Amino acid sequence: MKEFLPYRVCARIVRKKHFWFFLGIVILSWVIFANRFPAGFIIAGEDTPQMIHLAQNFTQLMYEWEGRSALFYGVFYFLDRIGISETAQLSWYLGIFLFGSYFSFWLFVRLIFGNVQKNIIFLCSLFYALNLYTLTLFTYSWGYSYYQSLYIFIPLLIGLFMQFLRTGIVRYGAWFVFVLFFASVGFGNPAFALSLIIFLSFFTLFLFVAKQFARDRTMPMKILLVGIFSLLVSAYWILPVVAQMKVGIESLNTVNIIDLSWWLQHTSNPIINTLRLAQFNESSFFPENFPYVDLKSITFVFLLLTFLPTFLIFFSLWQKKSIGTRKLYWVFFALLIVFILLVARVRFPFEGINDFLFHLPGMNTLRGYEKLAIFTPFIIASLLLITLIDARSKRYYTIAVWIFILILLTPLPFYAGKLQQNMSFIFAHGAKDYREAQYSFLVKIPDAYYDVRGLLNNDPEQVKIATLPYNVIGSIGWSNYPAWKLQGADPTQRLYTKKIIDANAFYVNQWLYAKDFNESSHDPVWIVKLLGMMNVKYIIYHKDVDQKFLAQSIEKMRYLEERGVIKALARNDYFDLYAIDKQYILPHVGWYEGDLALLENPSAVTASYEKARPAIAARFNIVHPKKITIASREEENTTYLVLNEQKNGGWRASYVKNNKRIILKRADGFAYANAWRVPTSVKENITIEYVPMKLFFIESWISGAALVIVSMYLIYGGTKRRHN
Repeated sequence: MKEFLPYRVCARIVRKKHFWFFLGIVILSWVIFANRFPAGFIIAGEDTPQMIHLAQNFTQLMYEWEGRSALFYGVFYFLDRIGISETAQLSWYLGIFLFGSYFSFWLFVRLIFGNVQKNIIFLCSLFYALNLYTLTLFTYSWGYSYYQSLYIFIPLLIGLFMQFLRTGIVRYGAWFVFVLFFASVGFGNPAFALSLIIFLSFFTLFLFVAKQFARDRTMPMKILLVGIFSLLVSAYWILPVVAQMKVGIESLNTVNIIDLSWWLQHTSNPIINTLRLAQFNESSFFPENFPYVDLKSITFVFLLLTFLPTFLIFFSLWQKKSIGTRKLYWVFFALLIVFILLVARVRFPFEGINDFLFHLPGMNTLRGYEKLAIFTPFIIASLLLITLIDARSKRYYTIAVWIFILILLTPLPFYAGKLQQNMSFIFAHGAKDYREAQYSFLVKIPDAYYDVRGLLNNDPEQVKIATLPYNVIGSIGWSNYPAWKLQGADPTQRLYTKKIIDANAFYVNQWLYAKDFNESSHDPVWIVKLLGMMNVKYIIYHKDVDQKFLAQSIEKMRYLEERGVIKALARNDYFDLYAIDKQYILPHVGWYEGDLALLENPSAVTASYEKARPAIAARFNIVHPKKITIASREEENTTYLVLNEQKNGGWRASYVKNNKRIILKRADGFAYANAWRVPTSVKENITIEYVPMKLFFIESWISGAALVIVSMYLIYGGTKRRHN
C-alpha cells in the first residue's frame, strides 16, 4: 500500500493543511458534473444568448460592441478551435464561474485575515460560490454571459484594494490594477463599472471613518496613481462608450425608450429578500419555485434555511468581537445597509432618497436589479466570515458551524443537478422540465438553419439578410420560435457571416416596419423596396413562429413570390429562404443625386425608393468591417455618399487634401443609412470609419501597454524581494 502513489498523495493532502481547500474543489467538481447539459443544446433566451461558432466569428467580435468582451470569449474561442462542443462549453462557463468565485474569496480571506482556520475559509468560500444569488444566475441566462463575470473577481479586487489602503504598499495597488483588467470584461455593460465605483467609494469612506487607512502622507498620490492606471487598463471599453454618450448611455444596452419609474418599482427588492439573497421576483426561483415533486412536503424547510444568514448576521450584532475584526465588521455592516437601500429602490422607507438617487445623471443605468445586487453575496459572506472567526473560542462555535452547513445546503438544485433542464426561470410555472415547457433557455437550433450556411456565407457580395415576419411576444428585440422553444435574442444570427436585420428590432429610427408588414393592407411590394434600399438580398421568412404571425403574413409572401420580386431558394419546416430580385437592391456604398427623406410608413416607401433608385455603386475597399475606402467620384451630378449601414452618429467620413484631413458634413435625410454631402470640388478618395471602434483599437493598445507596465513592476518587485 505504501507504494501505491495516488493513495500516498491523497493521504498527504488529507494530513496537510490543504485538505479543506481540496474538499471545496471536490464539491464544486460534483456540482459541475451533476449539471452537465444534454448534447446539442445551447443557452439562449431573453437578452443574453450563448456566443456560438466562435472559431469562425471571434474576429468579427473585434468590430462590434462585443469586442469589449473579447478577453472573456477568447477562452471559448480556443475551446471551439480544439473541438469542444458548444454544449460542453456551458460546463466551462459554469466551472469558470464557480471555481473562480471560490478561489477569489479564499484569496480575499488570506489577504485580509491571514492565518484563519481552513475549515472557516472553506465554508465561506463555498458559500460565496454556491448561494441563492449564483443559483439564480444559472437558472436564468445571466450566468452564461460575460456581464456577470465581475462577480468572480469582487473578493480578490476588494481584498487587494483594502490592503493597499490599510498598508500604503503600492504592490497591492498594482495587483488591484492587474486583476481589474480581467474583471473589466464585465464592464461591457457600463452599469457594472458604475456599480463597482459606487461600492469602492463607500468602502473607502467607511475604511477612512474606521481609521483603517495607512498613516502615509503620500497616500493621496498613491491612490491617484492607482486610479490613473485603473482607467488606463480599462480604456479599451471606456472611451468607445464615451463616444456613444451623445445618444444617451442607457441606449447602449437597451432600447431608447426607458420608463425609469416602472423599472424601479418592478425591480424593488424587500429588505428581507436582500438578506436572504432571494430575488425581487422570488416566486420564479428556488425555493419558492420548488421543482422536486417527491420532496414537496419539505419545501417549507428550504424556505426556512434561507433565513439562516439573516439570523447569523443579527446574532453577530450582539456578539463580542476581537480587536482585529471589530472595525472591519462595522465597515461591512455599513456597506450592507447602503446596498440594502440601493437594491430596495422605491420601497418603503427608501422611496424619497432612491427616487432622487436614481434620477441623477448616469444612475438610470443601474435600473437592472443585478447591477447592484451583485455585491450583496460578498458583503454577507464577509459578515458571516467575521462571525465564525469570532466564534472560534466560544461555546456556540460548533452550533454556528452546523448552521453554516445548513446554509450551504440551501441551493439544493446545485447538488441535485440539471439546473437548466429542471429549474429554468422561463418555465417557472406549470412545466416539469425543458422538454415540456413552451419556452426554455436551453434550446437546440434546428439543422435547417445550418443547412443554408454554405449558400449564404459563400456569397461574395456585400449584402444583408432580413428576417420576417414580426413575431414579438414580450419584449422588442426578442424573437419567439415556439417550434424550438426560443424566446429572446436570436442565436441563429451567429451562424451567418452577413449582417442580419432583425424583424423584431428598431432599424429605421423607432419604426417597426416588419410589424406594419404584418398588419397593413398596402401592396406588400413595399417591403421588398424598403429592404432593397437597406441593401438586403436575402429574406429568412420564419414559419417556426406563433401561428397568428403566419396568418398575418404568409399570403403576402406568396403574393411577392408570384410577382417575381422574390425567389425561393430553400424551404423547410422552420423557414423559407428567399432572394430579392437584384433590380431592387441598392448598393452597400453608393452615390446619390439628392437628399432622401424616408417617411416611416408603408405608403411613403415607394416614393422614397423611386427617388433612391438612381444610386450609383461606389468603388470601395473594406480595410476591415468598420473602415472603408471609397474611390473618387466618377459622376459629377452625384452629391451624397451613402453607407448602407444602420444610421449611427459614430460613422465618420473624411478625406485628405493638402496633408489635412477634412471631415464631411452628415446629411439629414437617409433615415435607413448613413449619408454625407460631398461638394463637387472634392476629387480625393474618401475614408469612412466607425469612430467608437477606431477608439477601441487605439485604447486596446493603451490598456495593453498599461498592463505590461504594471506586470513589469510586479515582476521587478517580486524578483527584488526574493533577492533580498
